[in-house]
Amino acid sequence: MSDNDLNRVQGEIDEQLEKMRIGWVRLATADFDPEERKEIRDGIRSNEDQLMVSLERKWALRRN
Repeated sequence: MSDNDLNRVQGEIDEQLEKMRIGWVRLATADFDPEERKEIRDGIRSNEDQLMVSLERKWALRRN
């Protein structure tokens, strides 16, 4: 396991979490029409999917 690889993956994880947080804050603090809400929720779901990929990579790096 390379510390550089692990740090890079952790940076990706932190980035995805921040994107998801921003999406949820947007939904909670502003009025959007249904289409805009759907686009924001789809973005959050996409970030969740990317987060899981990054977490799997992190766990694999730690195993090795």
